[in-house]
Amino acid sequence: GEGGAGIEPWYPSLRRLAEMREPAEMIETVVTGRFRRGGEMNGHTIPIMPAWGQLSDPDVAAVVNYIQTNWGEGASISLEDVEATRAALWELD
Repeated sequence: GEGGAGIEPWYPSLRRLAEMREPAEMIETVVTGRFRRGGEMNGHTIPIMPAWGQLSDPDVAAVVNYIQTNWGEGASISLEDVEATRAALWELD
């Protein structure tokens, strides 16, 4: 399930998250999920990324940084990035 040299991670959401470059997009994807079709697993259509909004800000940063370090370009985000993005998600117009 971890992928490796020349092998993509088994879950499409990990690959897509690893390909993202904008910190806000990565954070938003972990917190709110992505609801477009992501692929199939065991004959079932799966979302690109389920929502993990229940994670704490440090946990969101850890997840994104782990994925980026292992499968992405190594771009890292800070706790402040997560706090700012999460706050912006809940702003009302």
